[in-house]
Amino acid sequence: MVLEPPSRVEPFYAVLENPSFSLMGILLRFASGTGVSVPITSLTLIYYHFHPEDIKFHLYLIPSDPLLTKAIDDEEAKFHGVRLQTSPPVDPLNFGSRYIVSSNAHLEIIPEELKLSYRSPGEIQIFSKVYAGRMKEPIILEIAEKRHKTLVWRTLVKPVDLQFHSAAAPPPLSGECNASTKSQKDVSDFRRCLSGVMWLNKRSYLLFIYKDPVVSETKKEPEPLQEPHPNL
Repeated sequence: MVLEPPSRVEPFYAVLENPSFSLMGILLRFASGTGVSVPITSLTLIYYHFHPEDIKFHLYLIPSDPLLTKAIDDEEAKFHGVRLQTSPPVDPLNFGSRYIVSSNAHLEIIPEELKLSYRSPGEIQIFSKVYAGRMKEPIILEIAEKRHKTLVWRTLVKPVDLQFHSAAAPPPLSGECNASTKSQKDVSDFRRCLSGVMWLNKRSYLLFIYKDPVVSETKKEPEPLQEPHPNL
C-alpha cells in the first residue's frame, strides 16, 4: 500500500488533487473480487500504425477511465501509433465478460478474444492486433459478446481516413521557428531555422533555435558552436 500526501487538509476533510490512482479502478477491482457481472461504460480505442506492405491496427476494449486512456495514448505514441476517431459502445458492457473481435474482410486478428477487465495505468494493457495488408478497400471491425453473440460495437475504416492522418504535419518544435517559416515553401528554409545541438554535459543536451535572416543573396551559415568550459 502506498500513501499519498493530501494537497490540503481542512477541518473535516482532506483534498487530494491529481491522484496517481484511479477511483474507477478501485471500484472495478472490488467488483472483480465479488465475481458479480457489473454493467459499466466502456471505450474502444483503435490506433493506426503505418507500414507500406502491411497496415496494422491496435484495438483496445477498456473501461471508461481518463487515466487509463491517457496511459494507452502515451504508450502508443512511443511507437508512432495514431488514434482514429471512433464512437464508443452505445450500451454499457458487462465487466469481466469476454468479447470477440471480427471483420468483414479476411484480416488477421490476434487475439480474436478480449476480456473487459481493468489493469492499472502503469501495467501493459491487452489489445488485439489487426493486420490489414495494404488496405485498398474499406474495412469493418466489430466486437460481439462471446456468450450471447450480441453485437456491441461496429466501426468503418476507409483508406482516406489513413491518408488524412499520414498527411497531417507533425507539431512544430518551436513557435518561433514556426512563425519564421509560415511564408516559406521550401523545406530547406525550415531546416535552416534549426541549429545543432549544444553540448552541456555528459548526460544532457539542449536543442535551440537559430533564425537565419535572408538579408541578401549571400547567406551566411551559422558559426560553429564551441564546447563550453568543463567546469560550467
